[in-house]
Amino acid sequence: MTGMETWMRHSTISRRGILVGLGAVAAAFAIRARPSSTSPLTVPPNRDFGGSPLITSIDQLITSLASQTPPIVLDASVLADYRDQHIPGARHVWWQDTMELNSRWYGTVLKADDDQGTQTRRLGFLQRLGIDGSRPVVVYDHSDGQHAARICWFLTFLSVPASVLDGGFAGWLGANQPSASDAPQINTAVSPTVTPQNGFYLAAEQVNNRLAAGTGHLIDCRTANELADGRYAKTVIPNAVQIDRTVLLDGDQLLVGTPEIESVVPFPLTDPIYLIAETGVDCALPWLALKLAGAGSIEIVDGGLQQWIDQVDAPSSTA
Repeated sequence: MTGMETWMRHSTISRRGILVGLGAVAAAFAIRARPSSTSPLTVPPNRDFGGSPLITSIDQLITSLASQTPPIVLDASVLADYRDQHIPGARHVWWQDTMELNSRWYGTVLKADDDQGTQTRRLGFLQRLGIDGSRPVVVYDHSDGQHAARICWFLTFLSVPASVLDGGFAGWLGANQPSASDAPQINTAVSPTVTPQNGFYLAAEQVNNRLAAGTGHLIDCRTANELADGRYAKTVIPNAVQIDRTVLLDGDQLLVGTPEIESVVPFPLTDPIYLIAETGVDCALPWLALKLAGAGSIEIVDGGLQQWIDQVDAPSSTA
């Protein structure tokens, strides 16, 4: 159990009461014959991001799927899109299963079960997906990569080797690869291990204390629309750096390169970074982009802006 989780055990956050069992669907996948509802996308070559293990190219995935120890592929799209079409053999994963369902603050990460750090629910998440840590995991979705990034963040936090597919499902189709409509059989009789790592998330109060001590920088990664019309549109955190997370994607919804990221971050990426948005889930894509650009320490404000409002008397204001 991490230091953050020890703190959370003694907070007033309620824990998820019911472990939702999804079960395995046993069916041989069928290669899709009808036209795709997703527009194919050609991903530019040589997007290696310094060889980061957090991203996998389409070519790398094609090669690894043909190897003797292929990765586990997860589709983090909504279930209807997954059932319509997905990468053959991909297993469906739902990003909300990484959250505390009964938390005061929407989007907080699924916690250990008790003060002793029992990992039953996290182990159940991995078992339902047939993940035991012996094979790497590649995650994608049918949209901008936000949900895939959240799954990658969660698995990496649990010490499971995971990466996001560059270009997602659109990039897969753009490489003239087949799709499937039926779910594969999943071996849920695996024995995963969970080793939560420090340095992934903090409570708002903890981040505020670090900032007050002069440690690190807080990035508010709300979009322009959220700043103008969102639930917390009038909430301002003085001295927070505002970086609209949509600038981290290009016109094709691909992650931009390191130079573009460095151009919008007004401090060295080696400094400690804290991310806040409406929810902690909204910070996953900025976390991934900054990590790919070479950032060191990045921690998410787990409970988002509502937790900041609840826990931090100052500094915050209403514009």
